[in-house]
Order: sequence, then structure tokens, then C-alpha cells
Amino acid sequence: MRISAEEKEKLREKILTEAIPFLKKTGSSGAPVDEIMKNVGLTSGALYSHFKSKEDFFVQVLLRELDFQREVHRQEIEKYGAQAFPKFIERYLSDKHVNAVGQGCVFAALGADMHRQKAGIRSMYEEKIEALFATIAEGFSSGSREEKLAKARFAFSAMVGAMTFARTLKTPEAVHAILSTTKNQLLKMI
Repeated sequence: MRISAEEKEKLREKILTEAIPFLKKTGSSGAPVDEIMKNVGLTSGALYSHFKSKEDFFVQVLLRELDFQREVHRQEIEKYGAQAFPKFIERYLSDKHVNAVGQGCVFAALGADMHRQKAGIRSMYEEKIEALFATIAEGFSSGSREEKLAKARFAFSAMVGAMTFARTLKTPEAVHAILSTTKNQLLKMI
């Protein structure tokens, strides 16, 4: 039975959307295709009918998530203006985010997997990240374009690093210390 192009695109979107929490929890190498697709409610054949390979699938998931994050930041800047990034810092550097790996930041969960990708794929990833930094920079009220961009790169990198590090710690006190220290320093900077 053939499906329409529209139905095929809907199924592709379902796979991309529903696989991301699982991939964030397991990483790309820790997630066999059968398990990924079982988690989505489909067979592994469905993945290969929409993507060239598991690597292609992983990259498409990641690039889609980066586009989504950029759009979220754009909407928050429109809604909150100069308060968008402080609100993001508060939300990002929270205990809730530490414990919500599957629903949390794609960078903290999967960023380390990108160094294993081919140069062309990393170039696409870098383009998306730079576009995200540029969007975040639009929310800063002071400084030149380059100063805002530098601030966005630094702040977001510090946040991802703090989240990645916090998730490796055992005690709630140690996690809180990393998150609150980073949060306080970034809020002072902004």
C-alpha cells in the first residue's frame, strides 16, 4: 500500500519528534535502531524508508532540534524583550532541567556525539549553532552586534557546560552549587 507524500512527511516528522527524548537519554551510539523505533511505535524499516542511515537520522534529529530551539528563542525575545535571556538562564540552570534529560537541552545531551560526525555534518551543525547565537544576541539590549554575539556565545556555552557537569554529580548540594554559581555569574554579566 502506497502512502501519499503528505502522509510520508507526517510519519517522518513523527519519527523525528518522538525519537529525540530517547536519543537525549541514550546518545546516538547507545541507541540501536530497533530500540529507537520501538520507542516511537514503529519498526526499524520505517526509519530506513525516511533516512539514508542511522547517522543521517541522528543528524536530521539534531538539526531539527536546533531549528526548534532557535524559534523558541525568537518567540521569547518577541514576548519578553531584554528579559528573555535572564528568564532562559533561570529555566535552563534549574534542578528540573538537570533531571529532565529527555525533554532538556539537545546540546547538553547530545553535543558530545557531534565530534564523531564527518566534517560536512559538523559544518551544518556549526551553521545552526551560529544562527542560534545570533538569535540569542538579538535579545541583548546593550553593546555592538559583535559584543552581543560574543556575550551569547559565552553565556550559552557556560550554561551547557554547567548543565553537562551538573548531570555528572551525585549529591543535590553539588548540583545546586554548580547551577547557582553559573546562574549568578551570568545574570551579573547580563
